[in-house]
Amino acid sequence: MLWVGTASVALALVVLAHLLVALGAMPSRWSTVSAQRSSDVEPLFVWDQVLSIDDERALSVLLLHADAPQRAPVPPGVDHFPRAGEAYVSPALAAALEADPRLAGRVPGAVVGVLAQDALVSPDQLRAVVGVADPGGLYSGVGWGATDVDTLGLLPVRQSQLVLTLLWGLPALVVLAACAQSHADQVRTHAARLRLVGASTPQVRELIRAYVARACLPAAACGAALGTALVVGLARTGLLGLAFFPTSVPMTVVLAVVAFGGTVAGITAWAALWSRAERSAAYQTVREVGGSRARWAPTAAAAGALLLVGMTAVRWLTADQRMAGGASSLAFLVGSAALVLGTALGVGSCVRRWSGRLQWRRLDVLLAWRQLAHAPTPLVVATFAMTAVATVLAVTFAVLQVLAGTTPGAAGAVWSASVAGSATPDARALVDAVGAGAVLEAVGDDEGVVWGTCTALGVVFGDVQAADGACVDGRTYAPGELVTAPFEEPPSFMGGHVQVRTVDPHTQALSTPAGSDIYVAAPMDDPSGTHSAILRAAPTATLTLLSADSSVLVVVPATERLTSRAALAGGILSLVAVLLAVTLSPAAAASERRLRRLGAGPTTLRRLAGSRAALTMLVAGVAGSVVALLVEQAYLALGSLYVVDGATAAGLVVVVAATTAVAALAGRVPTPRRGAAAIGRGSPDGA
Repeated sequence: MLWVGTASVALALVVLAHLLVALGAMPSRWSTVSAQRSSDVEPLFVWDQVLSIDDERALSVLLLHADAPQRAPVPPGVDHFPRAGEAYVSPALAAALEADPRLAGRVPGAVVGVLAQDALVSPDQLRAVVGVADPGGLYSGVGWGATDVDTLGLLPVRQSQLVLTLLWGLPALVVLAACAQSHADQVRTHAARLRLVGASTPQVRELIRAYVARACLPAAACGAALGTALVVGLARTGLLGLAFFPTSVPMTVVLAVVAFGGTVAGITAWAALWSRAERSAAYQTVREVGGSRARWAPTAAAAGALLLVGMTAVRWLTADQRMAGGASSLAFLVGSAALVLGTALGVGSCVRRWSGRLQWRRLDVLLAWRQLAHAPTPLVVATFAMTAVATVLAVTFAVLQVLAGTTPGAAGAVWSASVAGSATPDARALVDAVGAGAVLEAVGDDEGVVWGTCTALGVVFGDVQAADGACVDGRTYAPGELVTAPFEEPPSFMGGHVQVRTVDPHTQALSTPAGSDIYVAAPMDDPSGTHSAILRAAPTATLTLLSADSSVLVVVPATERLTSRAALAGGILSLVAVLLAVTLSPAAAASERRLRRLGAGPTTLRRLAGSRAALTMLVAGVAGSVVALLVEQAYLALGSLYVVDGATAAGLVVVVAATTAVAALAGRVPTPRRGAAAIGRGSPDGA
């Protein structure tokens, strides 16, 4: 099982490294494929960008004026500047157009080609580059590679990397520590024997290097290779939680080597640390089965806990709604790692310290407690495992809570469509595309007019009131006569003084001044289908959610998918840690063999084994749950969600109780004596 644990750590680190690098590269890729605009130099082409949402994915359509001069730079991903009516689409958009023909209304022109990889941010991006006779003339382009770009659906890099680090990295660190502790315990026993017979420090170090080379290198190499193959095979599919283009071959090799080296170096350093026992303690080290003697562990756990509690308290007291900075995120990760490692390693010392002070009425419980104090390595590894389980559960719930607080309802929400004045559409067609309950506003240079019933105005802008009382349908209100309560602002998308006609725009003859900006809004049960209809009437219309930032309709589902995949990976790593804890039975087998020599019967041995297993998982579960709750509350505070999550705490109580009960039952299952004897031969007691 140690081989599997070591390989899983290397695999997880390879995948995590690729995900972190891919997330960090996405903003720069978006900038590379975006048109650069400048008012200081002569423009080379005219362009516009239409952003919309389809099935929780962002759809970006780049409209280019087809009459660009010969020296106009060719857009990335195509071999020539698009002609009028030519459309190049991404592979994902081509598949979406085939699956849903309604999307054809968002891509003016005929599809003549597929965009290459250098024109896309990710393999699943919905993007089109279209040549049109008149894109609206909003922007003058001078090249490609902009820094100030409008993005829709781009995941927040730092927050996403933090989630991945918590759900992938922290369980991987836990499994690494559990494997290292198990390896170190074996190395420590052999090193103590060598010291007992007079071996020098260089000889002991040679033993450590030889053991690591034999036990860790093959497993870490296999894990790194498998992780690399997994990334290459699944990176474009999105099954890892994020669809991305794999890095270059040299970078892939570098990441694999770093993950391999980090796994081996961690285990080697841990083994070296635990094998440096003093000569005076050599005999005691040999006679004891092993365990944590990390005197610094409780201090590290206390420091990590104080750091997390302090960060949480500061944000609670200030009620800070701003996004946590990089320094806060780094401090959070450092505090979490110190708390996790310090608590798991400190459990052995605490149990050893309290073993003689706690008295139990039941003899089997007392003996089980004394065994944990004598050989705490299984308890330490079990604490690592339960910490991983509890942390994955708690952090996953925390992330979902933070996301739930930022997700608006899409169906039935109020959306607005806006069209720039240089491409003024047929207002009648635009209103008909939006449907019932529409509010229309046309804003020119000198005046603005709003059409909409009082009910529709109230839905879009809030409560509207006239100077002489309630809003009345069928009237024309001069600028300033009709305002929204309680701020007395005009019912206008641009906040200007407009004339308001309280009539249904579907039943009126609409006359909008040439060159005016058009805005139309209404509740939409099917925003995607409605937007397609709007774009048929106005190809450059932009749909915006009035009640919130519409990008969250893309970002939140994408973050939820990323979180679910990361939680699954963290759960698998936690399972590896649990299995690793279960397989650490040499100490238990040796103790049972000693009791059997003293005449203990099978019933007594099974009762003792059940008590020992139950105590191990109870102590480990309580310690892991406390750690997980502290980490979760700190993460909630970083996400500006100031609540005490009692539901997760109750859930962890149930998990600990169930795990303890299962462990107690499993410990009572009779095992063949020869199996125990075979295990016992590998223990120090059998030496």
